[in-house]
Amino acid sequence: MQTTHSHHLSLHDESILYKLSPQSKILATFLIVLSIAFSRVMNPFQIISHGLIVLLIVRYSQIPFKTYLKRLTIDIPFILFALFLPFLSSSNNDVVFTFLSFNIYETGLLEMSAILFKATAGVSMGIVLTAVTTNIELIYGLQKLRLPSIIIAIMSFSIRYIDVFIDEFKRVKISMQSRGYIEKGIKTLLPIAYASGAMLIRGYERGERVYLSMISRGFKGSIQLQDREYETSKYLTSILTDAGFEIEYGVAGIPTAWMARWRFGEGPTIALGSDVDCIPKASQYPGVAYHKPMVEGAPGHGEGHNSGLPVIITAALSLQNQMQAHKLGGTLIVWPGIAEELVASKAWYVRDGYFDKIDLCIFTHVSSNLSVSYGQATGTGLISVEYTFEGEAAHSAGAPW
Repeated sequence: MQTTHSHHLSLHDESILYKLSPQSKILATFLIVLSIAFSRVMNPFQIISHGLIVLLIVRYSQIPFKTYLKRLTIDIPFILFALFLPFLSSSNNDVVFTFLSFNIYETGLLEMSAILFKATAGVSMGIVLTAVTTNIELIYGLQKLRLPSIIIAIMSFSIRYIDVFIDEFKRVKISMQSRGYIEKGIKTLLPIAYASGAMLIRGYERGERVYLSMISRGFKGSIQLQDREYETSKYLTSILTDAGFEIEYGVAGIPTAWMARWRFGEGPTIALGSDVDCIPKASQYPGVAYHKPMVEGAPGHGEGHNSGLPVIITAALSLQNQMQAHKLGGTLIVWPGIAEELVASKAWYVRDGYFDKIDLCIFTHVSSNLSVSYGQATGTGLISVEYTFEGEAAHSAGAPW
């Protein structure tokens, strides 16, 4: 069984176009397609120049010719529509000639030529863009181009669910074939066409519903990776600020690192912390026992970093209430493990003395099966060594997948 998504339109990294930044490829594709859309069929220079540009781009993308033709079949609906125009579209009865008692109009021929050229050229540019750019690069490219976060988020969720429907559609098609369904002619393709259209619409609608659901839970429209937890830090510190904590920003020289402190009389100083960063290329469907990314190549929370600090902040606010209610003196400190996977910021905090005057530090980390442990962790490293791994991204050397 295929365990990864089937929507991998990107082909390889050998093309020189693959090495360009995603935002450059998206912007160039948009400008070229826009120029093609406004070109005039009656102007030979515009048609020839646009045609050569598209052909050169297709050539340098190094897409196999059979693959290109297969993906170009998406152009068929435009072609079928255009073929009817010479018989239907006219201006002042401008008949050019008659074919089998049907009048062929000049206006219809021009409109047919325009649609055939513009649709084919535009689809070709889309084929090239998706062949030399991964899905996650497209999303990041749109972020770089400053598109509204709501559009980017809905698009990313749509990609996810369209892909789910594609996998389901393949299984449905196999089921239909096992019951005698045979593709013969256009009429037998109608069930496939209906299912495909419904799949695209449902993918967008479900992506929109997921986005609204995540917004209601505090999602800010971006996935935070490595030391880029700007929105996450802003959101978490705003909660603590409202609760009366004083925030020190940029601790240990890390822009997104912070320490939140609340003091209530005299007493012990207790620090509460947990990690917050994503893991590169760890996008994964929940509850799936094999490697199956939501978006191929995207970051993800491979070990619960999305839940650790919310639990810690909840505990801190509860403890704050109890201290005030029972007149228990002391100081609470809440801190995040910024970029734990790649930078190990906790060591930076120790280096700069942020834990020197702390009486107790409680650090939480989500584990499997709701298990709980305490004391010194096993496998604690005392020597700094940098390794470079190649292969499939994973977390935990003991049980990566």
